Amino acid sequence: MDATDPKSPEYLLNEQEVCDWLRISLATARKWRFVGRGPTFRKLDGTHLVRYRRADVQAWLDGNTFVSTTRRAEPAAA
Repeated sequence: MDATDPKSPEYLLNEQEVCDWLRISLATARKWRFVGRGPTFRKLDGTHLVRYRRADVQAWLDGNTFVSTTRRAEPAAA
């Protein structure tokens, strides 16, 4: 798969697509970026545009899976 395929892990999502996927508001996504929470993102050089790699969002979700309020889930076996 290449980066132009929406199913590719390398595909770049815009802010609204990530917000829709995570079911959060745009304000929440922007606050998370400001305070250093949430998935890693890219700022396109010389612009205000923010993009997220699909794989980075999925990795962030996978790393924030809990089995209780205090215990993270074990990583899935590869």
